[in-house]
Amino acid sequence: MSKIIVSRSNLLDGLETVIPGIKDDKASPMLKTVLMKAKDNVMILCSNSISIMVFKAITLEEKSESLSLCVDCRFMYELIKKTDGDLITLVPGENNVCNIISGCNETVIPTFDALAFPSVDVKANEIKKVISVKGSVLTKGINSVIYAVTTDSSRPMLMNVNLSISNKETPDDNGNEVSELKFVGSDGYRAAFYTEEVRDMENGTVLNVNIPKDSAKVITSLVSKTECDVQVSSSQKYISFTYGTTSLYIQLFEGQFMDAKRFFPAEFNSALKVSRKDMLTGVEVVELLISTQQKGSPVIFDVSEDEMVISTTTEISNYTRNLKVQKEGENRKVKFNPIFISNALKCMDSEDIEIRLSPDLGAALFKDKNIINIISQVR
Repeated sequence: MSKIIVSRSNLLDGLETVIPGIKDDKASPMLKTVLMKAKDNVMILCSNSISIMVFKAITLEEKSESLSLCVDCRFMYELIKKTDGDLITLVPGENNVCNIISGCNETVIPTFDALAFPSVDVKANEIKKVISVKGSVLTKGINSVIYAVTTDSSRPMLMNVNLSISNKETPDDNGNEVSELKFVGSDGYRAAFYTEEVRDMENGTVLNVNIPKDSAKVITSLVSKTECDVQVSSSQKYISFTYGTTSLYIQLFEGQFMDAKRFFPAEFNSALKVSRKDMLTGVEVVELLISTQQKGSPVIFDVSEDEMVISTTTEISNYTRNLKVQKEGENRKVKFNPIFISNALKCMDSEDIEIRLSPDLGAALFKDKNIINIISQVR
């Protein structure tokens, strides 16, 4: 009798890992399945929604002959969670069914034709390593810009996170070459940038790719769970992230992302340093006040010599908060969408942040150590 014997914990770990790669599409039920291919002491699980593919290798308890099973991924995960045995035995049967035996439970579930599973459109010889980087760096970079990515389908290029890796022109203090990992997100009214110096880059390799917003969320959901280095590789159509026994392939959005330089104002006439926590507290109160009315109101920053007054006026309320600042340049009174400011401040870590204001109604720059946000004023 052909069978696969695997520990319950290993199978749950594998299914949980590949779930982000499925797609609940009634018109294409195969996109919500997981393909499980067992051979010897290893079983590889694969989910494939065309734009996202996830592979996870798990160890089997006993050596298996070459077997393939294709089942509803989420259903299988929920079923295995409710079993009470330490070992799971999978027995493929005739007429597209599988017996699942664990503890005192035996369940028969339907299976799909493994040969109908979406083909994996990735050629190993086309994927080339670019860099190895901590999963925490990738997670921080994406989370620091993804809120600024547009949801407006009429601007498809801006529905992506732009990821680029290049060599810096100047070496570090020890004369070693340094590479720059950069993430960018924008909706046309604001732009968020996250930059990190990295050193384990393949010689002569550069990267500039566009990752769809939903796919970027999948990247963070997976790599945030690992403390291992993540190997980033790419081809013309895909970018991949590999760590341990997990590999994630993301289909790229083709085209040229907007030039980051166009977001930056040509000049600034006022610069200040302010407590990030105190500023965020004031902006969050403004958010709360405007949430009670149909028409949004801007948050106003009135900057004088050593003080910034945060204020707003709504249909039914008024609010002010005074903050101490260090300022250079002109006194200014500027208006912003409070949600944009709140999003930016929540991604920053420093105790104090730098703000630069451009003349008239130009955009403003909000800067942390690794993060820059360019935000347009409200007219």
